[in-house]
Amino acid sequence: MIALRENTKKWFLHFEHNKIYQLSCIVGRYSLGIYLIHWFILSKIVLFEDYIAVPFFKWIVDSLIVFVLCFVLLLGCKKLAPKFSHILLGV
Repeated sequence: MIALRENTKKWFLHFEHNKIYQLSCIVGRYSLGIYLIHWFILSKIVLFEDYIAVPFFKWIVDSLIVFVLCFVLLLGCKKLAPKFSHILLGV
């Protein structure tokens, strides 16, 4: 009920021109596809496991690499085969 109120809609309109809001909307559009293919890419990145000694930084770097590779792969799929990417990857 709170999300449907007019005041809530007006409050969200203030964020339309915010870059972080726009980026989160783009990531939201590709989130299903990222969810569907991230394990494939993550399993390939494990091969490079010894490049960072600190586990916390390794987790951050792995997450960023997986996210960027998934996003680029989904963009490429959307450009090359839009019908395939829409049906199978949700993009």
